[in-house]
Amino acid sequence: MAVRQEAPWTPLSALFGGEFHNGSSYTNWRPRGTNDWLLIYTVNGSGLMTTSSRHGSTQVGEATLYAPGELHDYQTDPGAGRWHLLWVHFRPKPSWLPWLRWPAGGHGVKSLQLEKGEAREHFDQALRRMVQVQRRKGPMAIDLAFNAVLFVSATALLCVERALYSFLSYIAAARTLDFFLH
Repeated sequence: MAVRQEAPWTPLSALFGGEFHNGSSYTNWRPRGTNDWLLIYTVNGSGLMTTSSRHGSTQVGEATLYAPGELHDYQTDPGAGRWHLLWVHFRPKPSWLPWLRWPAGGHGVKSLQLEKGEAREHFDQALRRMVQVQRRKGPMAIDLAFNAVLFVSATALLCVERALYSFLSYIAAARTLDFFLH
């Protein structure tokens, strides 16, 4: 088995993101992660990710959030042969950390599947806006890009809360119906 090359990474002060259209040869491995947060969103195709709690393929509309210091081990899923993703490395303000407490996933890697529809469209648009804005020069560019990342995190949490609310409403309705039937 060939020894994997650790992917290069340059520490950043605030935020850096982009959009990749990757073929079957794309791979990224950082055994110690990075000292910032990393958000990867699958637009099309599929990635294959390995974390301390998961080994599997990403789906279209899936967002994966890596905490600082977590293993980065991902590549284009060989079965898909391509992976279109949006990504951002960022260092949030301390007051924004509650927005990064996604519920699904392992210790320091969280994953969220956004169902097709309005929430996924807003998520996608906000990440694309972040990529465009962070490339601009000017004193407010990074702040505006951070606002897009915060919007993405809030959208993700709202999707989870909406799903949880729907589930709890279903359970409450089922219990009520069961009470009246028995």
